[in-house]
Amino acid sequence: MIDTIFDEGLNGSTCYSHNFGRFDSAFVLAAANQLFQQGLASQSDPEADKCVYEVVNPLISYQSGRSMKSFEIRRTLEGKETEVLIFRDSLGFLPGSLEDIAGHLTEEAKGAFPHRFVTPYNLDYRGPLPSVEFFEGAKVPQHTGVT
Repeated sequence: MIDTIFDEGLNGSTCYSHNFGRFDSAFVLAAANQLFQQGLASQSDPEADKCVYEVVNPLISYQSGRSMKSFEIRRTLEGKETEVLIFRDSLGFLPGSLEDIAGHLTEEAKGAFPHRFVTPYNLDYRGPLPSVEFFEGAKVPQHTGVT
């Protein structure tokens, strides 16, 4: 995912995710960690392109529990200028749930997501829709409409 963003020539872009610090940042940091590990492996391979990834400038809020507000991922390829992607939480300037915000912009409702189902061990889960108790605040009719 992160490599694709860099490879598309989006150096210097800012990627926003709503409530990023409470949930989505875990996915981005996991992907960054994989790239960091691949970069370490490339250092010992004389045939591989040398590539280094770093997560820098984290901004963490401790106001209502710990949450990541923003950070940067930097990629340095041997012999090239360092590239950077910035990841930020949009909750700071769009307060409220996405469902409430969407209700002001359109008549379509935001879909539900099974936040309670996700663990570090099933981030690539493929299978049947999790049961309704994994959907925080979801009502049964809304759950049956999730695809």
